[in-house]
Amino acid sequence: MFDKPTAFMQVSANDNFTISVDAKLVSLGGSATNNQTGFGLMLRDDMYIDVNSKMIQSNYVAAGIIADGTTIFSRSSKSALTKGSKSITPTEGATYNLTIKRLGQVVTVTVKDGANAYTQTYTDFDFTAVDNNNMYICLFANRNLTIEYSNVTFSYDGVSQGA
Repeated sequence: MFDKPTAFMQVSANDNFTISVDAKLVSLGGSATNNQTGFGLMLRDDMYIDVNSKMIQSNYVAAGIIADGTTIFSRSSKSALTKGSKSITPTEGATYNLTIKRLGQVVTVTVKDGANAYTQTYTDFDFTAVDNNNMYICLFANRNLTIEYSNVTFSYDGVSQGA
């Protein structure tokens, strides 16, 4: 059993794609009210595994859920976390569908909670601030969460024009 399981995929900074995954919240653990507790699907400009440093300044967008109910969040240009305005209550046993679609300079992030869908569009978001050639797609869960990821689908949608 891994202490900190990590799954990621490197994609070219020029690729258009759609990635989707189902995330079942098995257990919230002891930190359910912590606003840093979360899980989801992330697109970021670099990748670090088991690194804790205040020097990391990566940009990212996430289709996921923070324990405070935030469904979509991002970080850009050394700024603090930007939370979306959509909110759901994370529930043990619930399954959420998470999707990130990149088409050129437009990235659309979606979280579906049953019949409800929450979407945020990012335009001209800098995914090459650290790594000029690649972006990274990852699944994540932290702070005593147990998540079961399933039905991962990835489709390559061609080369981006002007990326």
